[in-house]
Amino acid sequence: MPKLNHFKKKDDPDPLETIQDEGCRRKILRTIDATERYVTLICIAMGLVQMMMFSTNKTKEIQTMRYTRS
Repeated sequence: MPKLNHFKKKDDPDPLETIQDEGCRRKILRTIDATERYVTLICIAMGLVQMMMFSTNKTKEIQTMRYTRS
């Protein structure tokens, strides 16, 4: 897969169209899909960890915190 061009014009061809082999194209699309799913699951896991942190017995200390950076 060619590198991402941040300065691409609207009429430039899609980089995925330049790949002729259909098997390689499917592998690239599956890899992109797997990466998106991984990032989504990591975000959900981080949210769950923060929720578990707030559900501890330290409610007096937590009430003074407005933002938790992890």
